[in-house]
Amino acid sequence: MGAAMMLALLEDESQQHGPMQLLFTTNEETGMDGAFAIKEGQVTGDYLLNLDTEVEHDFTVSCAGGCHVHVKIPLLRDNNQPGYDAGLSITVTGLKGGHSGIEIN
Repeated sequence: MGAAMMLALLEDESQQHGPMQLLFTTNEETGMDGAFAIKEGQVTGDYLLNLDTEVEHDFTVSCAGGCHVHVKIPLLRDNNQPGYDAGLSITVTGLKGGHSGIEIN
């Protein structure tokens, strides 16, 4: 829906606006591949309207952002301990809010 809104705004000559730069990215929901391919300096606008929304007429003046983090943590295991299990559970807490479509507020 956001892509159609952006293209419609460009097409509508009754709307007054200065120069616009439109950015369309791919695979936002599955890894942000398109956004990660943007090179520094390619986006030169002073304002950002993020049209990634599920609600018509809503604009998000920000971005959720995204990053991939690879962490290596040394792990010592003692196979002789009672209750030893090959499974591993990792919990990440204390972070600021995030973005997962409309799953997180």
